[in-house]
Amino acid sequence: TKGEAVPIFYRADKYVKLGGGTFWLSETPEVVASVGWDADLTRITSWVRLEDKESSKRVLVFNAHFDHIGKVARQQSAKLLSKKAKEIIGDDNDAVIVLGDLNFERSDVASYEALTSLFNDARSTTIKPFEGIDGKEYTYHGYFKEPTEDIDYIFVNDKLRVNTFKYVNVIKDGIYSSDHLSVISNVEPK
Repeated sequence: TKGEAVPIFYRADKYVKLGGGTFWLSETPEVVASVGWDADLTRITSWVRLEDKESSKRVLVFNAHFDHIGKVARQQSAKLLSKKAKEIIGDDNDAVIVLGDLNFERSDVASYEALTSLFNDARSTTIKPFEGIDGKEYTYHGYFKEPTEDIDYIFVNDKLRVNTFKYVNVIKDGIYSSDHLSVISNVEPK
């Protein structure tokens, strides 16, 4: 993957992994480490299908990282992610979560609508009002104090209810855990 990774962590005591995989955000998604369109770097989406051990309810999770340079790459990546998600979902009636560092803002209509045509933006559908940081609605800060871009997302399908959605800044001993704020949401089956 040329160092690119978008892991999906889950509780093995609660879920059984039924399947999963990775595809590259390029014109050749099956080609390992392929770079697409006007992208600067290799970018990927990983996915996993899980089944709750107690309820047998299933959830399909996609974690993506879109290119930070190429606008065409971001727009095409959003379309490809939607297309591949439809294929992977198939006829199953699973709950679906799509999340990641997508490197576009909601004002990039082509990218945003490619995903919201299939999924709901968790920030827009949360039951409890959205919590930014100090009234700000940005996630990328580049290790500075002031976030400047809102480029990290969680999307869900109609099988899930979004109870909460918030941004959290994780700092330990004055050191940021990431150049992005954490995006945290509590979701549950409807």
